[in-house]
Amino acid sequence: MDIQILPVNETKQPVKDESNLVFGKEFTNRMFVMEYDTGKGWHSPRIEQYGPFSLDPAALVLHYAQEIFEGLKAFRRSDGEIALFRPRDNFERFNHSMLTFASKHSMNYSNLSRIGFLTVKEQVYISDQR
Repeated sequence: MDIQILPVNETKQPVKDESNLVFGKEFTNRMFVMEYDTGKGWHSPRIEQYGPFSLDPAALVLHYAQEIFEGLKAFRRSDGEIALFRPRDNFERFNHSMLTFASKHSMNYSNLSRIGFLTVKEQVYISDQR
């Protein structure tokens, strides 16, 4: 499954003073999005402009608070290379949460390369601080 890269307006600049970074407050210009449909499964992976996305008013998360959040973190190693922090653990926790919901809609590891691609595209936002 290929990933679509949509045009992005490079409007947001990285934070200059990394000591002011606050988790959950600073975001990059891009985000990874994928669709899910019964019978079709996960499909249409893409990297697109960061921003709001539409949600059907009948979405279960709005009615029964069924949601999963898995915060994958990227960091810069001492050699300057970018790495993801325990990405397989994130996928396993996500899939475990899906089982808790009695859902069979698990994510597979093939998405790691897509998320890695996004990380490379947004590496200017990854802190040099540890």
